[in-house]
Amino acid sequence: MIGSVKRFSIVSLLLCSALALSLPACKQQAPDLERQRAVETRNEQLRKEIADMQKRIREAGEATPDLKQIVETRRNEVNEALARKTELRKQETKLKLHYIELESRLKAFRDTFRNIQSSIANQN
Repeated sequence: MIGSVKRFSIVSLLLCSALALSLPACKQQAPDLERQRAVETRNEQLRKEIADMQKRIREAGEATPDLKQIVETRRNEVNEALARKTELRKQETKLKLHYIELESRLKAFRDTFRNIQSSIANQN
């Protein structure tokens, strides 16, 4: 039983490290302050929950059925958070591409507008 607790502790530490490494990268790319704060808040909540879970495992000494359920729930929450992060990155990429397209259209409009102004000025 203690071996499985140690193995789980290692796995949870790896998950914690992966989460800590991946969420700050997402946070830095957040296009607006509100989304960035939401990501920071969720990141901090997950870090606290992971730390609490690791503390419980150390204190338990051996896994109980109740603790196993908590671990499974937390593992599912981490997987859902990672899936949400992936979805947010996809949305962010789409928004960036849309922004680039709009910038290009605005530049073309400005060029056309300047050409029209030049031709009007040349006619006078």
